[in-house]
Amino acid sequence: MPTESTFLLFALFMVAAAAGWAYARFLDRRDRDSQEDEPPLSQGYLRGLNLLLDDETDKALEMFVRMIATDDEALDTHFALGSLFRRRGELDRAIRIHQNILARPDLSSVQRHTALFALGEDYLRAGLMDRAESLFRQVAEQAEDPEPALGRLVGILESLGEWEQAIIVRHELEKVSGERQDVPVAHYYCELAERALGNGESRVARGWLKKAQRARRALPRGAILRARLAEHEGDSALAWRLLSEVVRGSPALLPEVLPDLHRLASRREDLAGLDALLRPLLTTREAPGVAYAAITCDLLDPPVLEEALIGLLTGDDTLASLVDAPALAQASGEARRQLLERMSGGLRRLVHRGPRYQCGSCGHRSQRMSWQCPGCRSWDTTRAAATLPLDTVLETSPRQ
Repeated sequence: MPTESTFLLFALFMVAAAAGWAYARFLDRRDRDSQEDEPPLSQGYLRGLNLLLDDETDKALEMFVRMIATDDEALDTHFALGSLFRRRGELDRAIRIHQNILARPDLSSVQRHTALFALGEDYLRAGLMDRAESLFRQVAEQAEDPEPALGRLVGILESLGEWEQAIIVRHELEKVSGERQDVPVAHYYCELAERALGNGESRVARGWLKKAQRARRALPRGAILRARLAEHEGDSALAWRLLSEVVRGSPALLPEVLPDLHRLASRREDLAGLDALLRPLLTTREAPGVAYAAITCDLLDPPVLEEALIGLLTGDDTLASLVDAPALAQASGEARRQLLERMSGGLRRLVHRGPRYQCGSCGHRSQRMSWQCPGCRSWDTTRAAATLPLDTVLETSPRQ
């Protein structure tokens, strides 16, 4: 019995293919009245498949590898076998299959590029990034259709943090695919800017941020970084303007920028300005997001944050049943403030136990904000879970 159902299905397919091949060759020989002057190739496959079914994978591999050198008609089958080994995690075997295919001197250019790409996939799965990168670059430069190899290259360069190289490859990908690459390219520039800021290189960071803005003008991340750079350089007015634009254009990012806005407003003694900026959101579907930001950032000033939290706690039946809504409605002044602080603190602890961010593309949830989704690897699709009702967050929190 095989150890994997996939191998069994593959074996059955191969047996059927071999039988069909043998029957076709028999008919062909009968029509041409030929003698038995060619060895029955299907017998080798049948022996190899029997070894697979007997769970003697190494012996089967040896037989298939030997057949690669003499089998001119079943390279697709060998490619399928290598892919099957890779999917099973048997990367050494997959690599050996594809290396032996490449050793054949009579490969067509298409077959050679297919083998190089497959071997690159093996190395990628094995974590041998340098080898995989080299093979995918070779395919991208030589193959008639370089798009798949360019896509793999982008993924490798992203994982290695080689942002400048990734920008070059993205531009090449845009040329061959016709799809705009402005969003990921702008994020690459932001990655370079953040690296420069971390090294204290403000001038270099400013240069990268200008390029990010040219690549994608309406990029919230770029505006946030420019605001932080402006604040660092003493231009609080520019920082305030940039962050205000982020709130108006991407209110779901409020939890990311509220602490900065609050700090700037406090420094200017202008919490009323922050109140005026956020108050229009209370009449939109973003109102729960304002309350969520107040909870996660531990802020109840200016008054709009307190009002948003009260609206959330008293306007949702689930939450009202979890907190003392009647007491909150009757309280006023300092008593209400203390009650809100306790409720906000309890909710904040619950929120931090569960996933706080979610990708709008694949639904991946995480505890930390990431401009590139860890699940689907798409850019600029992750936002705070404030877009969901807070009771949904509570329902997904671990039970005591």
